[in-house]
Amino acid sequence: MPIVSFLVAIPDCDSVNLQIELLDSTQYTVYNIYPAPELVPDTIEGGAVALVEQFAYNRTAYKTDAMFPGNIGEAIDKGAIRAQHVVRVVLYPVQFNPVKDIIKASSIFQIILTFSNPNGSINKDVGIFNEVVGNTLINYNSNGLNASVSCGAGLDNAGYWKWASNFPNDAIMDTCDYLLITDEYFFNEQAAKVYIDSLAKHRAEFNGFDVVMVKMIDIEDSINGINNKVLV
Repeated sequence: MPIVSFLVAIPDCDSVNLQIELLDSTQYTVYNIYPAPELVPDTIEGGAVALVEQFAYNRTAYKTDAMFPGNIGEAIDKGAIRAQHVVRVVLYPVQFNPVKDIIKASSIFQIILTFSNPNGSINKDVGIFNEVVGNTLINYNSNGLNASVSCGAGLDNAGYWKWASNFPNDAIMDTCDYLLITDEYFFNEQAAKVYIDSLAKHRAEFNGFDVVMVKMIDIEDSINGINNKVLV
């Protein structure tokens, strides 16, 4: 059965409530929908095992006098892309009654999302992924940052680039669009460091990113507790 699925940008909230109103549909009679085949393992030539399609018939389902799948839509998979909260909305535009051989195809839906205990704005900055998220999520307005081309976001006010070593204030609590993590060797070896600095400068000036560069050893020291404090 076909589905329509899309992601929607939402605020941080306890739960998402979905209301769907069906505005237009068409009904067809004396039609049957055959079940999708199951994939089962089968031994093929040479003794190898492969998955092959096998006809599967659920007698209970096909004797049920009701529309399948029943509901016309739902909100599922509430999650996040970096700081941006999202939810997946799934619509079931085709309903089928196997006893009466009726197919109902819906074409126009009105969808309303409401949120329980929303907190903060709907759109969040996701750094380098702003353009990707802007083209993926409904209800998200990208700030234009793009890693592939000069989008002009930083031409008048270029992003910054810096090395970070003082945790947590210098990096962990900092906003950052583009993070570079490198081995200590490439920081101490000046010939190598020039290339890293050049990449960071390019991303800051060409793309408008705020770039932070971190040595792996500083991350390891922080994880191992050198820069951690335990409050008792």
